[in-house]
Amino acid sequence: MKQAIAVNDANILIDFCDIGLIDALVHLGLTLWTSDFIISEIQIPDQRNQVLQFVAEGHLAVATFSATQMKKIVHKQAGITALSLADCSVLFLAEQQKAILLTGDRLLRIEAEKEKIEVHGSLWILDRMVSMEAIDIQVACKALVELMARNPRLPKGECEKRKGKWCIPS
Repeated sequence: MKQAIAVNDANILIDFCDIGLIDALVHLGLTLWTSDFIISEIQIPDQRNQVLQFVAEGHLAVATFSATQMKKIVHKQAGITALSLADCSVLFLAEQQKAILLTGDRLLRIEAEKEKIEVHGSLWILDRMVSMEAIDIQVACKALVELMARNPRLPKGECEKRKGKWCIPS
């Protein structure tokens, strides 16, 4: 059976590098993609090295685009000025691949939903890692707490539900 494809936005790759779980992404049961625009957005050396290693190990495919595809991406970005060219590249890629889009960007999520693209963020990824037994609940708890500290825009109610399940008081 063919694995579903998931296209990663930069913020997902960066967050999972920062919480030490980029390697656990391989256990999601998904074929992982991103675009060369997203790779170029990752500038912090440690994060960039982790992502490039992930690519080198064959865990993350990187799409480059033809001139025709670039015209479509630029046209898409012209119509959605709130999104960057990199955002539009993963939106286009998810659409072309009939893939799930993984992002923590609210505006990109809204646009993906408008285009009927399945979209998920960091909390869904953590849920899936736990359900696929890629990480245990102690690791999930630590990762959640770190994500919450890094990203105050995460939905507090959803985070608290997971804290209640994963962060067992000692």
